Amino acid sequence: MGKLTPKMVAVLEVLSELPEDMNYMGFKGIAAEACGRIRLCDVRRTTRHLWRKGFVQFGRGLWDDDGMPKGSGYCITTDGRAALKEAVNG
Repeated sequence: MGKLTPKMVAVLEVLSELPEDMNYMGFKGIAAEACGRIRLCDVRRTTRHLWRKGFVQFGRGLWDDDGMPKGSGYCITTDGRAALKEAVNG
């Protein structure tokens, strides 16, 4: 799978903690939830890199619980969860 960087781990950790009914999050949300472990500009680059590896999935045209457009975001994939587990557990 390849070694994950600390920035990749931070993004995957944030996405892995989302509840099932709200499993997509945008760049700003990821940066905010990462609590200073990764900057917004790095979140964009890192998340797109994780997407190319197949560890996150992109979703567009998302809606919130009130039926309002929410934009786009990313969620963790099964491969992403496996890579995160491997990175955390060594």
